[in-house]
Amino acid sequence: MYKTQPEYGGVPPNDRRGCSAPSNKLTVEKHNEVLNFINSIPKYESHYSRRHTTKIYFQRGHNQASLYRLYKENISNPVSESKFQEIFKTLDIKFKKPLLDLCTQCETLKEKIKNTENIEEKAEITLQLKNHHDAADFAYDCKKRDKDLSRQDKSVKMFSFDLQQCLPTPYLKASMFFYKRPLWTFNLTIHIGATNKANCYIWLEAIAKRGANDIGSCIYKCLASLSNDVKHVILYSDSCTGQNRNSYICAMFAKALEDHPTIETIDHKFLVVGHTHLECDTVHAQIEKKKKKYTSVSIQHPHDWSNLIAATNKKYITQEMKQEEFYNFNALMKDKYTWRNNNTEGEKFEWKFVRWLRYVKKEPGLIRYKYSLGLDDPFKELNIKARRKIDQNYELAKSYTGPLPISANKKRDLLDMLPLVNPELHSFYRNLKVEGESVVEIDSDLDEIEENL
Repeated sequence: MYKTQPEYGGVPPNDRRGCSAPSNKLTVEKHNEVLNFINSIPKYESHYSRRHTTKIYFQRGHNQASLYRLYKENISNPVSESKFQEIFKTLDIKFKKPLLDLCTQCETLKEKIKNTENIEEKAEITLQLKNHHDAADFAYDCKKRDKDLSRQDKSVKMFSFDLQQCLPTPYLKASMFFYKRPLWTFNLTIHIGATNKANCYIWLEAIAKRGANDIGSCIYKCLASLSNDVKHVILYSDSCTGQNRNSYICAMFAKALEDHPTIETIDHKFLVVGHTHLECDTVHAQIEKKKKKYTSVSIQHPHDWSNLIAATNKKYITQEMKQEEFYNFNALMKDKYTWRNNNTEGEKFEWKFVRWLRYVKKEPGLIRYKYSLGLDDPFKELNIKARRKIDQNYELAKSYTGPLPISANKKRDLLDMLPLVNPELHSFYRNLKVEGESVVEIDSDLDEIEENL
């Protein structure tokens, strides 16, 4: 019942509800404080979808709950979790979900089958999916066949290689590590099929990058170390165009074949995109598992990753790459060879279909290739011989002439973490070269990308 005002003849007063700010309303200062905290945490573009979205991401392995806990640890008089999440949802920032072993083509075709009502069209899509699965299974069968061959014939070496997800250095348990930019350490794993041993080539981002020249340099070092009883080398990898399937790697294999005294043939084969599980993935999974349990010794220097990997399995051998061991195979391709877009029959050479590359010592400058892994399918030929006179004593150029710079923001974050790092290592971090904000932050997912472009 309304309370009346006698002086106005018993007329009820105006409704005053909503006229005063609620006692729990967030002030502009507290709202901005939450935003500033969230913006202080390093974020990355996703290499998977940067062409299609402007979203940015926090590092994988965290969620909104852990972010709020970190916020409470660092901010006095924090806002409630519901208010924090409400503000967070207004931002176009996501948490990276763990990578799933899903094939985009498989999932796309399955979705089409589910949503297609036309019987003939559904049957056609179903056949496409079956052919895709058959091709993937056939590639795995080929890899198993080559692995068995390497076990039976000592003159044959079969490898698979892949780059592990970036390893953060230092790797600390303290909560502040979540919103500090680490120094990335890289690990290229080359798995030996016959013995299940693995060589892990380790380097950090201040030494070298992780492009085709860098991946190729590790493989080049591996091939150079093979004994003189090896005549045939077979390698398997995914189809990452930036790292494994390009002219730089072709030049590297040609040079490795030329330099080794006994290797006569090198085959490089690619698994079907979306179905590229390699033995290296098992190695990397074991390293990740060891990392989570490895609490007795903290990871404070890139060398500590070598120790952790060696402690993961006695079959894992680590080799720390020196900067002078990284070569410029792009320069080799330009100086010694001539890349051509058409094969010897005048047909267009298309990288996106290549499944098998072969290099033969007796045929320098000639690359044989197939668009399948079938033994009976004929090879086509790509001639990369240069028309000009070539220096037979060509020496590989080095990729780098000095330390690589990191961003100023990363250097500042690394210095902030020094109180948690052994004082003997402080000079290592303090001496890291910096080249301002123009240095692009490394996306930790880049090494996991497969492309079929």
